[in-house]
Amino acid sequence: MSVPLVKNSSNPSGITLGSTSSGWGIVEYDNARTYSYAGLDDKRVYKWTERDDRFDFELIFNVNTRFGDNQHEMYMAYDNIDFGSEDGRGSIGLQGVTSQVYLFGPLGLYSSKNYAFDDLKDKLSNGLVICYDYVGPESSQFEVTAWSEVEASATGKALEFKAQSRVEGMADVNMSHTVTVPSNISLGSIPNKTIAENTSLSDLRIYYADEQNSVNRISVSGQHITAVVNGHTSGSSVTITPEKDFHGEVEVTVTVSDVETPSDAASTRFMLTVNSDGIDPIPPVVTPEPEPKDGGGALGGLSMLLALGALIRRRKTHN
Repeated sequence: MSVPLVKNSSNPSGITLGSTSSGWGIVEYDNARTYSYAGLDDKRVYKWTERDDRFDFELIFNVNTRFGDNQHEMYMAYDNIDFGSEDGRGSIGLQGVTSQVYLFGPLGLYSSKNYAFDDLKDKLSNGLVICYDYVGPESSQFEVTAWSEVEASATGKALEFKAQSRVEGMADVNMSHTVTVPSNISLGSIPNKTIAENTSLSDLRIYYADEQNSVNRISVSGQHITAVVNGHTSGSSVTITPEKDFHGEVEVTVTVSDVETPSDAASTRFMLTVNSDGIDPIPPVVTPEPEPKDGGGALGGLSMLLALGALIRRRKTHN
């Protein structure tokens, strides 16, 4: 069997190769045909005679062992079969060795699997696909499918699933997998906004969709701002007011969450730019505290001693 390369749009022939990153390989033969040996030419080069049979053949294989049901490692597919004047001699199957190979062939015996031998007319048909399933030591691996029900309280959370495999004669194998439960709420994005210093961003509409149509709550958070939410249904408005005399950029987060299941939430963020008005804020006037008056102490004691001395002298004078 051989395939000449013919670049003809109406009746092309040749071999096409393809592969995938997951281990699949594809070899496609278009308009393959039989050649018979016709001896040697005058330069001792082999000669072949082209026969009139034609067929398309495709080999699909995976270099990795697959373990699931109906997950085969190799496929042979046939189409556009025309035996012409040929009698259907030929073979379909696999042959290989598991031993080492040296100059004169394998050290061990061949292993083979035949589907057809010299009875191709009885075995081949258009659309035929032959599947080959590898069976070997690795076939002891198996897959386990576990079904679980996620409670409503887990909506919007990342749940860790843990399992342990215990096989006699082998060490235990611990496995884990994280299952992310999506939120029922979808929140529309909000473009960045710009306002002037000491003003408010008014009538900012919040639009969202809830698959469960439950009661939700709209909240707004961010540094240097306060927010007033006017309603909690989709399309409700929000008023955002920056701190007095603040200017610059601040990230604002808008969140819509289920009232009964707060983890069922969706958030969106946008940047709020507050342009300065060019006026520096006037610092507050600081009034100094009055100094305390000293009504006693050492000076007061000295005055009392002087007054007592004068009184004593006066008494002596009268005597």
